[in-house]
Amino acid sequence: MHAWPDPSVPAVAGTPVPLKLYDTADQRVKAVDTTGDANGEVGMYVCGITPYDFAHIGNLRTAVLAWLFAWSTGRRFLMRVEDLDTGRTADGAEARQLADLAALGLDWDGETVRQSERTARYAAALERLDVYECYCTRREILA
Repeated sequence: MHAWPDPSVPAVAGTPVPLKLYDTADQRVKAVDTTGDANGEVGMYVCGITPYDFAHIGNLRTAVLAWLFAWSTGRRFLMRVEDLDTGRTADGAEARQLADLAALGLDWDGETVRQSERTARYAAALERLDVYECYCTRREILA
């Protein structure tokens, strides 16, 4: 189970973190429900880093929120590396970003999963589906 980042904060695992975020669309602060859908159906929270450069505040914010949601609801927090765009992947970026997250006190359950190591699994899943090519233009799809 994850360690609470601030030992002075009395927290109980499985107790949702009271969270409010600023909604830029409505320009209001809103409470966020971290417990899942209407039935409480959330199996895990996943952080998917993109190893193209250094981590930025958006990456870190997303990771911290997902970690808090997982911790507060007793669910697993998994780390996934979105490294399929090999043309943009920077040497050492994955290690730097994972080290940045660890420096913030974030930990994750299980091994880090790399999307590039799962392509055979995705291909096998596609084989089981009825798929067809779409020749629609983007304009036709949007209509």
